[in-house]
Amino acid sequence: MNPSQNASYAVPTIVLLIAEKRVVQKFFSPEWIPPPIPPPIPPPMVNTKPPPALRNDSSLPPTAPFLLDIGWPQYLATFQKSSQPLFQDLVRFRSNAEVKALPKGPIRRLESGLLLLRQLYIRYMVDIQRYNCSTSHDGVRILTQGSRAHFNPLNSVSSYTRYSRPIMQCVSMMLRYVQANSIDKGKIPNFTIPCTATEVASATRLYNYLVRKEKLDLGMLMQLLHAFLLTLVRCKIEGMDVMACPSDISLVFSSLVEEDRFQPANNITVACAILQHNWFAISMQGAQVEASGKMAFFPHSPDHFKKAPSNDTLPKRTVMSTAVSSQVEEKEISTNEEELQDEVDAEVWMEEEEEESEADDEEQNIMLDMADVHFGDCLPLDEDNEELQMPSKKFFTLNEDKRCEEEVSILRLLSVNKIFVCPPKDSMTFSTPYTRFKFVWLKAVKTARAERRDYGFTFSADGQAVNIPDSTGAFHTIKFNQLGSIVRDIIKDFTTIIQSVLPCNCETVYKEFSNLEIADDLGCRRSIFQQPKNQPLLQPLIQTVYDQLVEADKGRAGLGVMRRNGTVNEKVIKKLLDREQNILSLLNVAFHLSCGVAPRPFQLKSFRYDLDPDTGRERNLFIVWGVLALANPAAKQFGIGVQECLWAFPSSLMTPVLFYLGILRPVFSKLLGLLRSNAKEHSIYIFTHAIPKRKKGGNLWNGTDVNTSLQKHTQSLPIALTGTLLRNLTTGMLRKFFPSLTELDHLPNSLLDQQAQHLRDTGNTHYGRDYDLPRSLEMTIDRARGYIVTSQALQALYGLGIPDEATCCVLSSSHIFASRMNESIAFKEARFQVLSVYLLGFPGSEPNQSQMAVRNVLDSAAYMGTIGDWVLRKAFCRQLSPPSGYSPKYGGLAAMLIIKAVKEWSLGYHRDLLNSADINSAQHFSGCESAAVQYFEDLKERFPTSWIKLSEEVYNLEFARSDLSDLSNIWDGLGIPRSHDKA
Repeated sequence: MNPSQNASYAVPTIVLLIAEKRVVQKFFSPEWIPPPIPPPIPPPMVNTKPPPALRNDSSLPPTAPFLLDIGWPQYLATFQKSSQPLFQDLVRFRSNAEVKALPKGPIRRLESGLLLLRQLYIRYMVDIQRYNCSTSHDGVRILTQGSRAHFNPLNSVSSYTRYSRPIMQCVSMMLRYVQANSIDKGKIPNFTIPCTATEVASATRLYNYLVRKEKLDLGMLMQLLHAFLLTLVRCKIEGMDVMACPSDISLVFSSLVEEDRFQPANNITVACAILQHNWFAISMQGAQVEASGKMAFFPHSPDHFKKAPSNDTLPKRTVMSTAVSSQVEEKEISTNEEELQDEVDAEVWMEEEEEESEADDEEQNIMLDMADVHFGDCLPLDEDNEELQMPSKKFFTLNEDKRCEEEVSILRLLSVNKIFVCPPKDSMTFSTPYTRFKFVWLKAVKTARAERRDYGFTFSADGQAVNIPDSTGAFHTIKFNQLGSIVRDIIKDFTTIIQSVLPCNCETVYKEFSNLEIADDLGCRRSIFQQPKNQPLLQPLIQTVYDQLVEADKGRAGLGVMRRNGTVNEKVIKKLLDREQNILSLLNVAFHLSCGVAPRPFQLKSFRYDLDPDTGRERNLFIVWGVLALANPAAKQFGIGVQECLWAFPSSLMTPVLFYLGILRPVFSKLLGLLRSNAKEHSIYIFTHAIPKRKKGGNLWNGTDVNTSLQKHTQSLPIALTGTLLRNLTTGMLRKFFPSLTELDHLPNSLLDQQAQHLRDTGNTHYGRDYDLPRSLEMTIDRARGYIVTSQALQALYGLGIPDEATCCVLSSSHIFASRMNESIAFKEARFQVLSVYLLGFPGSEPNQSQMAVRNVLDSAAYMGTIGDWVLRKAFCRQLSPPSGYSPKYGGLAAMLIIKAVKEWSLGYHRDLLNSADINSAQHFSGCESAAVQYFEDLKERFPTSWIKLSEEVYNLEFARSDLSDLSNIWDGLGIPRSHDKA
């Protein structure tokens, strides 16, 4: 051993709690003295500055109430401030690269062993789940009886990797603790780890084997790890000390962040929930091994244990019944504080919110097959001299399945040891590590729910903004017009960037594509772009763009994908693929903000624009009733493939999205082929990384990618936007402002249904089926239209176009659209008036004369100046008069409609702007309306009498009757042909 090697983690002493008797034993240092009484924590200082919004606050101060209740800040206050980095080092995971950079010696051997232990433990968890899935006994039920917890297999290798974190942090802390005392370096004054003599002995055996053994036997290493894990779980604790077992200490240290702060309560409760899963796994493995008659760990399936786990070979959950699924859903929204959240909840939270560290990626990368792991004769350690000894006769030959004459039932063993994972609530004279981290969860869960789910809102008095509280109760205001402005800017940027990717000789390709009539054969399973009617239209454009990109460098520097010597310019290709990620990022934000109640972040990776031939999974992108829509994502519930739902894109996104997926995506897939990369997912899934971002885990976007994208493009908001927060915000907003949306799924049976003697749902599903809706969606017509109306309601709120007739019926119940109920009628009136009063589009006039007339009308602005003309009053009166009288909002809307009607003639001929899908047009007229409203508000304040007079004239005009006395020849019968002689 090299004495010059310094460990950054070290501790001098340890407290032992033997069995049920509390005994303080001098284990490492004879100079040990009890730690001083913790000083009281001063009351929190009053901060006059409002704290950041909830999602911007990534850590908690030591004065958080629940932290004071569990005593963590008081415990840490007994140590010097400089000790905190050493505490964090005790539980930190080192990457493979960091371990290789360490000098040779015991520290490097230990750290290499810790990486290996974590890989073994992941196999250990998978193995017990494989055992549970292959047996029919009630072991899991006995283990979880009396609680609402459940112990199910996880979905992926990455989930098992995350679930190994808390327990392996505890193991790492203990082994580093042993080493710190062995090399006697970097001690932390007054620091002790309370544990039992059995835990100390097991940790020492495991450490000695890792550091002193020249060649590790992986089978024996797993057996030693299993023995140590059992000592951590099967531990009785007397007394009420704040820190009484190793898992207490590791949970505190793993929750620390810089500057004496702690991780959010949500992270702490998730760690507790994962520890519960680990405790169940260890208890079940212990019972399985002991019931099999073996004296040391032996896996249920040695062949599977030797192979690196993969998502395809993991044990799968059985399909739950509807009743069980509903219970799980009820559990997820339960506010019961008496039980830990189960591993399903924890996995969902982390899948949506938690960032995967680079260390995790590297650890997954080294998860290789272990062909040399053998579970043969156990070599037990002699506790006296800690040297390896030959097994005594009392040990069985482990590669044979021998049992005692009196076979011990696994169910009986689980019942006996259940006290360590679910002790009886009455007559408890001791605590266990399980009850202690359960206590931490109980104290932290209220704050965690405030961080995670309690997205309560208040709305401003005028109904134009929402106020979101943070964890301290301070409110932050988000205006709806601010959200509308953001989404309009995002759509504009998305439209611009997809055109900027085109080579210099392809500027007209986007315009050519815009003039194509792309249709969707809803009976065809293939992509919109692969259908026989559309492919001949798209293929020439795809080939044109690709040919220009792969040309040798000409014109614009660095654009050519192929060099002049015929080699591939990989740098240019990767640069183009990076730009594609920017396109997807903008598409993600535009879709999330405008689609209605957005899907869960993890569901975006399931959206396909083409059929997956390997799995048979249908596409999710359709054109339904002229609307581009995504439908039926992967379901959250276990045992269910997809979840019925449908989201409509705004009309301004339809053309750019189709252009990106129909033209640019095939081009990018061909470029990937030049890099000899697999473009399969890229040609099927929408949200995917062309170049893998993670070493393992696939190319598809995850929840972290979605949230990072949202926060990148919404930095102007006072909070950090996440998918979960946006879902809650949009749901509350639509429920409050559009109450009729809640009734779309409860429509009464029509007379047609009653005459056919069936319910409305039966008629929609089985009779006269409308093939304008994809059969693969398996949803009724009413529900599909309801989903689209929900999307369009939000889009109309954000100024992304005039709603259609169905959406107007929904919006009519909202005060926000009270002034827009007759917008289309008022616009038609404005069109007529600008023709008859301003003489635009006069027959025989030259285009330049019409253009000059338009400029003159807009320059004079007679419809607004000196409080408006006849055109303003006529457009004004077509809107329904409110009970409180006309407000400047009505005048601003009328003025905007007049400007739009005038600009339909700006090119010298008529161009329809009523349903324009151009986002620039929507932004322009939204700005015109805002400026007009401000103009009329100032006028009303300065000249109230003039405004009242205008309102009276508009009101009288609205109810005026037409005088036809001067039209004496109106009934002369002219206008109808008199005969068919020349037909």
